[in-house]
Amino acid sequence: MVRKCFKQLKLFYIYKLDTTLITVISEKMSMDQQEAVHTPFEDIKNVASELLERHCNNLMTDTSESTSNFSKKSLKPITKSGVIKHYGRRMKLNCRHGYNILIFDNGTVDTSDDDIDKHCILEFTSMAPGHVRIKGVEANLFLAMDKTGHLYGEPDPTKKSTIFIEQSEGPYSAYLSFKYQKKKWYVAIKKNGKIKSGTETRKGQHATHFLPVPINTKH
Repeated sequence: MVRKCFKQLKLFYIYKLDTTLITVISEKMSMDQQEAVHTPFEDIKNVASELLERHCNNLMTDTSESTSNFSKKSLKPITKSGVIKHYGRRMKLNCRHGYNILIFDNGTVDTSDDDIDKHCILEFTSMAPGHVRIKGVEANLFLAMDKTGHLYGEPDPTKKSTIFIEQSEGPYSAYLSFKYQKKKWYVAIKKNGKIKSGTETRKGQHATHFLPVPINTKH
């Protein structure tokens, strides 16, 4: 085993988490001059591994706390004078199977392959990066998912059931329920045009793939 006498050992680890660089510096200063320090290379690796594990755990804890704070504090409507600010993103959500999402005045969520139906006009509100609320313009109700995975029109936009996480699926977008994200429940339409329960969905299904089609409102 290779042994070498060290007076000073510096271990540098640099990790990148999104745009933040975290530098972990561990120093072992020189020991008593009267005592020669023999540190096996294997021991150095063990020290490095311990430091790595410790700081990775710290990063995971920080990230978990950050996510928790994000969930509790950040997901509020982007407002001005207390009014939800819409960005004019009016679209149709066209499923990969060829049907549009419709929200009716009575709270029913259905589908249609009729592009002319005014109930398929939806307005997107940005809540946070990748998080949206989807409002049926004609019905003035928000797309929501209940505890059974059923889609419905919700009049109260402050409920978590109205928030969806927009995920990229190649050329398509998928909409995961924020409230039920641990259960992995998505907005979905079956091949026959019927709404698919969130309980039957999973990531990557064709039924969960949508093309948000912008609507030209300048007529």
